[in-house]
Amino acid sequence: MKSEKLLQNIREKYWLPAERNPEVLSRYAAALIPEPKLYRPQDLSLIEEAHLVASQKPIFAGKSELLKEEIRRKLGFLPVEANVVLDHFETIIGNWENDEK
Repeated sequence: MKSEKLLQNIREKYWLPAERNPEVLSRYAAALIPEPKLYRPQDLSLIEEAHLVASQKPIFAGKSELLKEEIRRKLGFLPVEANVVLDHFETIIGNWENDEK
């Protein structure tokens, strides 16, 4: 089916920008400014997930609130994984402990 082939190609392409604005990213603990390149949907998190993953994954620079859940899934955005959230919080704690010294 042509539409499934198209969706597969979209999922595998590096075509989405990551948020690089330091002012926006400063809202999220330990957020890193990602490399200036394009990303696959699976490599990005949505802005509403940034508090859970900002030190671990780049954040999608688009307006994710306009993407319905079904569209997100078909494009290849993945749900947040527990290990990524745990790694993010370990980074936050480590940064906080280093700041205390």
